[in-house]
Amino acid sequence: MVSVFNRGSVGGIFISYSGFSAAAVEDAKTGLSQKVFVLCELQEIVRVLDREGDLATFFKEKIHRAKTDRNPFFRAQDFVSDS
Repeated sequence: MVSVFNRGSVGGIFISYSGFSAAAVEDAKTGLSQKVFVLCELQEIVRVLDREGDLATFFKEKIHRAKTDRNPFFRAQDFVSDS
């Protein structure tokens, strides 16, 4: 996160295989007051690809939720159906 803060008008997408601690999610929420941070689990990306979904749409939705809902860890299963 420090690297993102030190760069101009950029945000950050953090992808984790093993998930995020509660402290990491809280830090990302706090950081949203200054930058856009998105937390993504690798499994979310795999699910989108398995369903032949559009990764651009997936990330746009996660970025949108981070900005509007102030939720950097909006999970894909929250908007990707199981059909």
